[in-house]
Amino acid sequence: MNRLWIILVALLCFAPVVARAADPGHGDLPRHHVGLFVGTGVETKRHGEDESAFAIGGVYQYRFHEKWGIGAAVEGLGSDTIRDLVIAVPVSFHPSGGWRLFAGPGYEFTEKHDNPLLRVGVGYAFHLREHWSISPEIVGDFISGGAQTWLVGVAIGYGF
Repeated sequence: MNRLWIILVALLCFAPVVARAADPGHGDLPRHHVGLFVGTGVETKRHGEDESAFAIGGVYQYRFHEKWGIGAAVEGLGSDTIRDLVIAVPVSFHPSGGWRLFAGPGYEFTEKHDNPLLRVGVGYAFHLREHWSISPEIVGDFISGGAQTWLVGVAIGYGF
């Protein structure tokens, strides 16, 4: 199982090189986007226990094509009840307008144990002044072992 995650992450790292060779221009889109995610999350464990907490994190995306990007997300949920940290490497698809669909592998770090996960989500970016945006997002983490975490929040971002 761990070998599969390593292969998937390695393939995702090469995606920008391949896509950039296929698409030399992006128009006026900013290639880089950083943001601060603030929201709330609920984790459902295998035994049916639900825990909710405040979520905060940082996101980054490199837009290598008009419709595609790859990035990183680092997020904490709760204090010591749920998890300490999640790191994910999502690939984003921008179908039209401000919509963004994303999915990718990640890892959850807790006090007791660490688990691989699959992160999926959807967001819509409202572009504000110049390079700024605000994006409501819904994110789901499907954690190895059967637990699920759902996050709802807003990302405030800056493109450059």
